[in-house]
Amino acid sequence: MVSSCCGVINLQKACIITSSIEIVLSCAFLFYCVVVLAVETPLAVEERKNAVETPDLNRFHAMRVILSGMNGLFWIGCLFLGFILMLGAKQRDLRRLRSWFVLTCILTVLFVVDIFIEAFSMTAPIPAIISPILGTILQCYMLWIVMEFMEEVAHGGCASIPIKAQVEDA
Repeated sequence: MVSSCCGVINLQKACIITSSIEIVLSCAFLFYCVVVLAVETPLAVEERKNAVETPDLNRFHAMRVILSGMNGLFWIGCLFLGFILMLGAKQRDLRRLRSWFVLTCILTVLFVVDIFIEAFSMTAPIPAIISPILGTILQCYMLWIVMEFMEEVAHGGCASIPIKAQVEDA
């Protein structure tokens, strides 16, 4: 069924496209985190050796290593969720779709927390702050698409039926 959130594409194809986007972006950002870890770890070790001689609380490279590690774990989780969504969309499996939805909501909240940590823990340039915000907006749109598809699957292919509470006649 076609929904207002996807234009002329049916919801199942939109969910498959959404999962593909999530998998590709997760792989790209995971690669970026690995590169940052490879570059920053030797600098952080050198920074630690110098800190023994002169204690300094501002350890920029060590903080980058910690944040890149946290981001790497986040993108591994997103990659895993992308595969769950792909399987759930292809098989029209409501259980997998709900699992993806709940875990993605949790990861979106963690991502927003990560945005605040990065923005306030070090001097980040404006593109480094705007890019995750745009990613969060994209993630919210993906959640909307999957929520519409979950409603379609729950109603056996008819997403226009509203969910109503059952009223018993006395």
